Amino acid sequence: MRTADIDRLVGSIARGAGPGLTPGARELLDEITSAPPAGVRQGLADRLARLLPLTRQWVLAPLTVAVVLLTWVMPGGLGPGPQPADALEIHRRGVYFSVVVKDVFADRRTYDRELAERGVPVTMVVVPSRPGSVGQIVVVRGGSLMFTRYTPASWHVPDSRDVAPLPAAFCRDEECPIGMLIRAGYRGTGTLWLAREALPGEIYQFPVTPSSTG
Repeated sequence: MRTADIDRLVGSIARGAGPGLTPGARELLDEITSAPPAGVRQGLADRLARLLPLTRQWVLAPLTVAVVLLTWVMPGGLGPGPQPADALEIHRRGVYFSVVVKDVFADRRTYDRELAERGVPVTMVVVPSRPGSVGQIVVVRGGSLMFTRYTPASWHVPDSRDVAPLPAAFCRDEECPIGMLIRAGYRGTGTLWLAREALPGEIYQFPVTPSSTG
């Protein structure tokens, strides 16, 4: 490619030179290049001193904005940053709410907060249990059982039940999450105890009282 062709291509994408010097800048440049006497030089120094704070402001303002933005997006910054994942997955399904436990080790306050945010006015706790009790539910008030245990099954929830474990329809790839179906409008005053599989050496706490370890 000829040099003239390259120059033409570069000229087509190059930015314009801009408006050039402002009248005030041109006047200042003329005074500097005309080698003025000492008195005039002092005047120029005073004008430069007045311009420097303005220059610092134009430089510092973008830096300040950049720092503020970084505090919002960097982990540990002052802004929101990445939000923690929900411990529960809650959906309205007809007359029931389905509650799937995604984090079986979350604390009770997290469960209660997420339930309340979705309009499910119950309290729940997930406790370690024997393998045969995983997924079962009891409702406890003051340490006493209010309901008999509900055992997961493939059947739909009978109309007479306000709370029941998740049916087998929620299983995926032979993995069944723990959780429950809660009738909309349920106003039970007890705490729902949901059984999860105990870790090795962990004390069983289901249905209510501690027993042997896993």
